[in-house]
Amino acid sequence: EDNQAQTHGGGIYSYSTTVTVEDSFFAGNDANEYAGAIYLHISEGTIAGTVIDSNNSPGGAGLITNNSTVSLTGSEFRGNDSNTSAGALNFYYTTATIDDCTITENEAGNKAGAMLASFSDVTITDTTFTDNVVGDTGGAFYLRDTTVTLAGGVILSGNTGTTGAGIYMTEGS
Repeated sequence: EDNQAQTHGGGIYSYSTTVTVEDSFFAGNDANEYAGAIYLHISEGTIAGTVIDSNNSPGGAGLITNNSTVSLTGSEFRGNDSNTSAGALNFYYTTATIDDCTITENEAGNKAGAMLASFSDVTITDTTFTDNVVGDTGGAFYLRDTTVTLAGGVILSGNTGTTGAGIYMTEGS
């Protein structure tokens, strides 16, 4: 809680490692550049039963992955705030699975109130994206050159943005 990183990963910064986070709480962390709570770079990550709450960063306030593989299960991302993009989740060249999670009340300045994914493959099951806010595009999702599979039980509700309040997609499927 309440950690401050000058660059990346207010709670955790991982480079070329395997990270497992279970039944944990990350709150009030800040990073001056990217990933208020967790940054996975060229890593494999599992996050289960964890709350990521009220973290801040200019880019990706909750979790950022870069050239990584990540599995999110039974976790909650809430109240995270990015003044530019990705209030909760930012996937870049990542393979991600999201199952039984709640992504709620996250905010971003211009892209992706909840989740930004670029050049990634994301599968989502039994997950709720509610009341996420963005100043411009992609209230819940901002997707670029990304394949997203909504595999059932996915709810997008109450998200707001100027364009694509639920999902904004460009150059992907």
